[in-house]
Amino acid sequence: MVVKSAISLLLLNFCQVNALGKLWGHIKPPAYKDNDELSVKVGQLWSLVAAIQPYDFYSLNWCQSKAGHVFDQSKFKNKDHYGSDNSDVNNKVHESPYTWTVGEQDGGKVVCNRLLQESEQRQFVEMIRNRYRYQLFLDDLPNSTLLRDPLTDEHIENFKEGIFVGNHNPDGSIYIHNHLEFIVKVHHVHGGDEVRIVGFEVEQHSIATGSSLEPEFLHRQPKQYLRSSTGKLTDISEGILFSYSWKTVNDESTTWKHRLDHYYEMGKYDVHMK
Repeated sequence: MVVKSAISLLLLNFCQVNALGKLWGHIKPPAYKDNDELSVKVGQLWSLVAAIQPYDFYSLNWCQSKAGHVFDQSKFKNKDHYGSDNSDVNNKVHESPYTWTVGEQDGGKVVCNRLLQESEQRQFVEMIRNRYRYQLFLDDLPNSTLLRDPLTDEHIENFKEGIFVGNHNPDGSIYIHNHLEFIVKVHHVHGGDEVRIVGFEVEQHSIATGSSLEPEFLHRQPKQYLRSSTGKLTDISEGILFSYSWKTVNDESTTWKHRLDHYYEMGKYDVHMK
């Protein structure tokens, strides 16, 4: 009886493994052709500093997405609010204001010019002061944020998890990251004209209204400040330009199944959860 049960269990396990093998054999990673437009998704606003729960991305007055996601003042509440009727905010992923088109090697665009009310400007300042950030996703691949060495101005080998809403200087002044620079890495499908996305890097920039958006000068432009070193809100009556640029890079050395390796090496097994 014991031998018969063991044989039955082995047969069951074999059938399950065989079925899974057939299933995985039919699952192929997505591939895209030129002119396919992909929506960039965005997760919640979260912080490792503030002892409060995350906020919905559109609790701040960003540009709206093509899907119609817009600023919602009611989502900017305190932690008690999220502990009650909005406890599902941690799982919300929305369409972001950004898209990427396959085959476009480089380019850029202004998404919108936001005229912020004083209360909305203060909300951005509060989020930046508390080190809030968010994650973007392209083809379900979370972005890695590129950083520069403040002394050499060169990219640092390591990356930061998430894109910060903005930053603050030691003198108390605060600026917003209103321009994102995308580097999308693709791998060509063998024997075809399609590509798979194997890398999604983002560099965050703060660029004052009226400054150049030329790619080679982005990190050297004057910053878009929201608060001065005296603690007073800056004059943004002409609005804040939110923009982004992109560059597509061929990366034939990275395959689709290894595109998350750099996260796993850092122990970031929850990259899809934020």
